[in-house]
Amino acid sequence: MYERCVLENIPANKRVSLPEDIANLPTVQCVPLKVGKYRQRFDDASVRALREYDVDVLLRFGFGILTGEILTLPKYGLWSFHHGDPEHYRGAPPGFWEIHNKEPVTGVVLQRLTEKLDGGIVLHSGWFKTNIASYPRSLNRTLMGSAHFVARALIDLRRDPSALVDRPCVALCGQIYRYPRTIAVFEMLMVSVRARVFELCRSLFSHQQWAIGFVQKTPEKLLEEAGEAATPIQGVSWLPEPAGRFLADPFAVDGDSGVILAEEFDWKTGRGHIASIRSDISDPIDSRSAVREDFHLSYPYTFEHQGEIYCVPESAENNEVALYILNQSTGTWVKHKSLLSGCAVLDPTIFSHEGRWWLFCTKSGAGANEALYAWHAEDPLGDWHPHTANPLKVDVRSARPAGRPFVHDGHLIRPAQDCSTGYGNGICFNRITRITTDEFAENFAGLLLPETGTYGRGLHTICAAGPRSIVDGARSVFIGAEFCRVLRKKFGGSV
Repeated sequence: MYERCVLENIPANKRVSLPEDIANLPTVQCVPLKVGKYRQRFDDASVRALREYDVDVLLRFGFGILTGEILTLPKYGLWSFHHGDPEHYRGAPPGFWEIHNKEPVTGVVLQRLTEKLDGGIVLHSGWFKTNIASYPRSLNRTLMGSAHFVARALIDLRRDPSALVDRPCVALCGQIYRYPRTIAVFEMLMVSVRARVFELCRSLFSHQQWAIGFVQKTPEKLLEEAGEAATPIQGVSWLPEPAGRFLADPFAVDGDSGVILAEEFDWKTGRGHIASIRSDISDPIDSRSAVREDFHLSYPYTFEHQGEIYCVPESAENNEVALYILNQSTGTWVKHKSLLSGCAVLDPTIFSHEGRWWLFCTKSGAGANEALYAWHAEDPLGDWHPHTANPLKVDVRSARPAGRPFVHDGHLIRPAQDCSTGYGNGICFNRITRITTDEFAENFAGLLLPETGTYGRGLHTICAAGPRSIVDGARSVFIGAEFCRVLRKKFGGSV
């Protein structure tokens, strides 16, 4: 009854008409026959009818656990979604037990089915933040956010069919779950209610006050110390906080000069601009405006090219990726050109690797912390082209950029935010193993957590500054202006 009343109304479960160009394609009425207690196979007539089409791929949407010739009839197999991480959750219903058990993430796998239950060949996978406060919203995000997996797998198939066939099978470690009984549904609802109340209270009374700090270690050294374990950062010297504002997203302007660009957020206006500060100043911080627009700016990513210093701040509110150049004689920043327009990009990160320039980011809206996108160019001042495999990955634990990439032991390391337990709750180091204009692969290299002291609420940017690292950290505070903004957002203009 819960599924009928609530889940059928989410966007992912609403029926839509097929596009006109495929609505009249031929169809085959398949007859499933029961095999044992749980499995099904297609009858001989259905198999013969399908064989006539000489299909490359079939997609499974429905039926029971399929067995028999239908699994091998398509040249590249029968593909099916598993909405759950099979290393931890197998069975049904999708996304339910993750909320019941308070799991921070929910996995999704697109697999080529085999005779082994839940043990197919992995074609694509992703991990989404579990919305413990709302099963419908959590399930809808998981379903909608993984819909592109089929297109991504088809792109991989076209590029290299043999690589698709040689992929590993799903690791069968997870417990098999069944549809819940009444007591489990009640327990899940109680978990959701408590999470919803906690989420509301935190949004009203607990706000992230960010600050900038220095560690007397390079990012490479911090990665080595973190290893593959989740390690809290230590030895941070924090700069004083400016009154009524916070500083975050620090980037060194030119190595070890001590000049930093950072987001300076005004709690009163609810808007950020880019500030220029020095690391050798005393309390109070004496910052000056470097880039100010009539829309929100943050994440002032800097890079050098042909003797010039550039800044690419996040300007998603203006649906643009804008490039600013430093006038080195006056110390002022001037808008140079627009790199991308009509695109609400978050945390744009530009770097050069093996003769090509790359722009990594996420996008505003659903999946802001989950889906990684990339553009590439021969020159950062030239034309940018989207990666053919966008989004490159979906993983709330390691997608959204968190600072400047660096090289360690011959590998390119990409810092990313771990947002699985909350926004900016750690920095995940990713080791890029393959990057071309139509391929991308990276794996986990280490996780750096916030300190155990004052700024233990967040850690989401890291940048080298000579022999040191600049980071940011958050602590929980109550901000009256933010309290009022949240009330207005949740209850409209009545507050």
